[in-house]
Amino acid sequence: MRAIIYGAGRRCYDLFSCQEQLDLGLIKYGIEIIGFADGDSHKWGTNIFYEGEKFCIRNIDDFSKREYDNILITTQDKYVEIKDERIKKGYNEIKIYLIDLFFEPYLEFINTGSDCSLYNQWGKIYKTGKSIGYFLSEKGYRRVAVYGHGELTERLVHELEISDIKVEYLLYSNITVRDANIPIYNIDMDFPDVDLIIVTDTARYLEIENIICKRKLIEVISIHELLYRVLKNGKGKEKYA
Repeated sequence: MRAIIYGAGRRCYDLFSCQEQLDLGLIKYGIEIIGFADGDSHKWGTNIFYEGEKFCIRNIDDFSKREYDNILITTQDKYVEIKDERIKKGYNEIKIYLIDLFFEPYLEFINTGSDCSLYNQWGKIYKTGKSIGYFLSEKGYRRVAVYGHGELTERLVHELEISDIKVEYLLYSNITVRDANIPIYNIDMDFPDVDLIIVTDTARYLEIENIICKRKLIEVISIHELLYRVLKNGKGKEKYA
């Protein structure tokens, strides 16, 4: 079915930062995304990237009803309000869904993109005796880079440094801080190949992934998805011995 994603705010970016799992849901239900819409006129004309393709966020009324079969709403707290408004404008009720219906229970993890939520997931990983470093090592990753800055990046780098994973360098689009121990590259530089690039800037994940993938054949993953994989599939440290 052809679908429009309605709601291009923070939660939309959080959902699409976990692209691999989202793609599994899209494939499972045969969903083809044909566009993005939002009720906020200030967002109209701005771009969002998905699967390497640039979509322009539009007023949903600018789409012809013949272009799509379903509307998938990303905004939980305004779902009923948006749905009622669409129905009053003549949209078939059956065609309007909350996107969660297609991706549970995974969306329980990415329900909020706040740093607090990420730290909560990190805490759960520790409580179960799991480790990001051990998980990456088991999957065959040895050399990684990290895109981002701030506390999330520092915490991730610290955890990887006490594991077998080597952080080769940091990437950022506007370098203002130098680290004597880890090289830093601007994303516009010719940065070296690594096994994996982890993006901690979740709000810009799709944009960053698109930039990297156009320049390098390097796997890219968001911190959201990495923590989810570790929590769901990682083993306790004792099992790696």
